[in-house]
Amino acid sequence: MQKKAQAFHILEWIISRVPFILVLFVTFYIFFSSQFSMGLESHEVGNLVFTKRFLYSGNALAYRDPETARVYPGIIDFEKFNNETMEEAFSYEKNYIAAKFELENLDTDEIIGIYVNGRWYNRWRHYTQFEQYEGMELRRFVLIKDGDNLYKGALKMDVVVSNIPSYVSEMEEA
Repeated sequence: MQKKAQAFHILEWIISRVPFILVLFVTFYIFFSSQFSMGLESHEVGNLVFTKRFLYSGNALAYRDPETARVYPGIIDFEKFNNETMEEAFSYEKNYIAAKFELENLDTDEIIGIYVNGRWYNRWRHYTQFEQYEGMELRRFVLIKDGDNLYKGALKMDVVVSNIPSYVSEMEEA
């Protein structure tokens, strides 16, 4: 075989196989990097469960018919919309979750806000841009039951969850 033919044969091998090898390496890199970055992050689900608990539980914000004991989700009992009811509905021994609820009466444009674990909410809300804290905002249209009257309303929920272990929060309190 001549030298020119050998050079052409080597060049043909490089042109046909090197791109294939590069594509193979890129595929492996993408696959393995996605496997390492996939982690179980359940804070968004935790936030959603937290807000649903307050919306659908008769012990929290939802209106409960005194005669039938039926809970009406989507109807907020205005008498229950206070900090004491919220603190009783959910315990905060570990201090890992905090929230602010704003109820807007769309008929009168009145806005009332309450806090759950308010001390920590005011501290953590500004830190949600970092990965140690995660925030979630939801807005739901609801009915507000005030005595015998029903009003149109909107409930804005702003929930913040701390990803820091509870022992660090306990050290901050000391």
